[in-house]
Amino acid sequence: MSEKISHSVEVERSPKDLYRTWLDVKNFPRFMRYVKMVVATGPNTSRWVMEGPMGYQIEWEARIKEAAADRRIVWESIRGDISMVGEVTFRPIDKHRTEVHVSIEYEPKVGIANRVGQLLADPAGDLRTDLQRFKAYAEGVPVNQMEGGIHGE
Repeated sequence: MSEKISHSVEVERSPKDLYRTWLDVKNFPRFMRYVKMVVATGPNTSRWVMEGPMGYQIEWEARIKEAAADRRIVWESIRGDISMVGEVTFRPIDKHRTEVHVSIEYEPKVGIANRVGQLLADPAGDLRTDLQRFKAYAEGVPVNQMEGGIHGE
């Protein structure tokens, strides 16, 4: 059964800045707590590794399906442990503030559902936390001021 989650956060940056930050996959381990590694494998593709409690790890490859400059990015998994479709939108509030909204629908592949369930015990809460960490990262908040620091720093 697939799971759908979404959340929004206001960020003190322009949509253009946030769009560029989101497109650069090497940034994700800096604000997503369980993302251990993301490697660009092509112009619109990447390989992801998440690691959680007790060494549980899931991996997948993703591709950007659609990118509307400074407004929207849609991605999907193309192979791996999880089937996923996601979207992030960047809606200007004023000249220097943007609402970032993320929605994700995912389903673990058969045979690893228990492992994914333990890694993603609270996916909605994890998304909220990761978006707060994205906000802090994009706004340049020092690592020591973020709860739990930034993974990989």
